[in-house]
Amino acid sequence: MSDETFDLHLFENLFREEKGNDDSVIVGGYRLCTLVEDNDGRTVLRGLGVGHDYTWMPGWNWATCGMGKKHRPAARRCSCGLYACSDLPALLRTVGAGSDQVVLVGVIGTGELDIAEHGWRAETARIVAISSQLIGRLLKDGSGNVFRITHRTVLDNETLAALGRMYQVPVVGLDELEAIIGRYIPQEEISGNR
Repeated sequence: MSDETFDLHLFENLFREEKGNDDSVIVGGYRLCTLVEDNDGRTVLRGLGVGHDYTWMPGWNWATCGMGKKHRPAARRCSCGLYACSDLPALLRTVGAGSDQVVLVGVIGTGELDIAEHGWRAETARIVAISSQLIGRLLKDGSGNVFRITHRTVLDNETLAALGRMYQVPVVGLDELEAIIGRYIPQEEISGNR
């Protein structure tokens, strides 16, 4: 198990702050998932926190409305959709990352979108990277602002490699996760937010 630190600026927002349902808009974010076994005996990722009962499948995942409403998922007057957090410290404050069976993943979403202050809901989303590291601690200054995140390696390399193969995505260090997500987002959407 390794314990390292890095600058928090690596996890700046990756999404356009405009609301809309332009199917060409792609947003990026993070999810904490736990390892579960599916009906076929495979180890898969299931989201933690808001939208926690969703098992992520390889490739594009499509949301449905669990309320039985007839609309595209991620509609503003409903809670349906695939959730992600664009603000990693906010995600950790809400959910935490204490379990050894928790995996941090990078995701992108598109289709009908509902973008909020710290994240988004999307009609469709997919995992684009799996972090080989989890958050250890958030280090705060005297004002309580997070300035550094420590991380730790928890899952064994064999499990991580198997997850990477299953989801057909790279397994990367925590400090590389934002760059992988950013590869999927058109530059004009990122530059408008910095």
